[in-house]
Amino acid sequence: MNYDAKLHPPLASPEDIARWDSFAASAYAVPTLLLMENAARAAVSVLGRHRALGPELAVAVLAGRGNNCGDGISLARHLHNLGCRVLLLTLQSPGSYRGICRSHMRMALKAGVRVERLRMRDGAPLLPGKWNFGTAFS
Repeated sequence: MNYDAKLHPPLASPEDIARWDSFAASAYAVPTLLLMENAARAAVSVLGRHRALGPELAVAVLAGRGNNCGDGISLARHLHNLGCRVLLLTLQSPGSYRGICRSHMRMALKAGVRVERLRMRDGAPLLPGKWNFGTAFS
């Protein structure tokens, strides 16, 4: 698929999004946890326009470090709740998240989302079991 700037405008930068989040939190008192939930629900909505969401869909979600991990953790939980086969891969142990990300991780674990820490070998990710790029992103 070729990129066409006329059809696909450039995405906002991380700095732009952080500025918008900060504005929403300060000007409108929108809690960060709610911003992350809304971002995840919007991502599920977009994905649902392109794929049937249910047990036939296997999805791997990567949750990094810092505050942005909450969006991915929330996305994994919403997809799991819709019946998708979800693997939430983390860059740190699930118990080491703090603050809002910890809240999202607790919700995901209570919902039954499969969570595994991503392991690396020679700079390449090692996906557990049958989860490889051919099956996880079908």
